[in-house]
Amino acid sequence: MLDVLVVCGFGKKRELGTGHLIRCLNIIKFLKKKNNIKNIGLAINCDKNKNEAKKIINSFDKKIKTIFLKSKFLASQLNKLSSKLLIVDTLSKLKNSEILDLKKKNKKIILLDDTNFMSSYYDLKINSLLWTKKIRNKKNYHGYEFNIIPSYFEKKKSKEINNKIFIFFGGYDMKNYTVKISNFLSKKKFSKFNFFFQTKYKKIIKNRDNFKYYNQKNFYKHFYSAKIIICSGSLIMFDSIYLNKIAICKAQYKHQSLNIKRLVKLGLVKKLYFNKIFKVFNKIMKSKKQNILTDKKIKFTLNRINNIYIKISNEH
Repeated sequence: MLDVLVVCGFGKKRELGTGHLIRCLNIIKFLKKKNNIKNIGLAINCDKNKNEAKKIINSFDKKIKTIFLKSKFLASQLNKLSSKLLIVDTLSKLKNSEILDLKKKNKKIILLDDTNFMSSYYDLKINSLLWTKKIRNKKNYHGYEFNIIPSYFEKKKSKEINNKIFIFFGGYDMKNYTVKISNFLSKKKFSKFNFFFQTKYKKIIKNRDNFKYYNQKNFYKHFYSAKIIICSGSLIMFDSIYLNKIAICKAQYKHQSLNIKRLVKLGLVKKLYFNKIFKVFNKIMKSKKQNILTDKKIKFTLNRINNIYIKISNEH
């Protein structure tokens, strides 16, 4: 039996890029730090980009047992695995019968962003990205304030540079926004700004003197020092809000569009329009001070997860 088993989406599977994998790895890291956990499994619904996924996992912990699922996550795929604590982060909508099947081999279950709002068979549900109304009780925490974001764990210290613009549309840019915005920027004179793209686009986009590049190792170094973040509506958007960056966002998926719309109303992000971006760059704005994502609230959410593990550990 595994101490902790985490099921996570990655890459081109069901709207999940690298952010969810890194979120799960940070949760594992947190649980290991708080408890004497050695036997950890990570199941990924990823049949492509296995090398990339393994590289990210090894950068966190080479001892994690990795299981690659062949298709989208189904409860039946875990029938040979059991754990004290199962955490599912796949933007799922698990049926009651599926959760009950999982409970036969997993003593406690935590669901992240699961949209079966009629179920109550889990031990804890945290919906920070997918929710219809805010709920807070002993088993349910719904709202942006319960998000567990990667940048919380990084704590990098980089001086913010006003003319630095960081561009990231996720580990999988489904709508090819990175290339589209690079083509637009190439036709305009934005010489006083430096634009930072992922290294993998270096041979794809038309190069300019003010186009710079970052990789996985220095991702947060450049992210922290940028004044403006141009991104999708994924976890990177919430990282930007947490760090009080100017976030200009474009949705890749329906749920991201809803979140951007809500956050625009709160004045925490701006929606990306290619034909209006020139005005944004030439008027460096001040980001609105926010209290949605704070260290205190992230610690609270992590501790709720940890308490579930402690509870099952104390039962033996």
